[in-house]
Amino acid sequence: MGSGAPANVDMLGALADWVERGRAPAGLQLLEQEVQPPFKTTRARPLCEWPLWPRYVSGDASQAASFQCSR
Repeated sequence: MGSGAPANVDMLGALADWVERGRAPAGLQLLEQEVQPPFKTTRARPLCEWPLWPRYVSGDASQAASFQCSR
């Protein structure tokens, strides 16, 4: 996403839910955050399953809800 700020995905939580509760990972988001605490989220994108990628649909371009996974 390009600003040099940390980009995070809660992969451990998704993996734990899959192993412990049988819930396959879905709806994950990549969050770009400020480098200083409290690490406010500045941009988010959905993580799409290959070969899909996040395509802007409408709304605030910094919010994952403004994107849809598509080919």
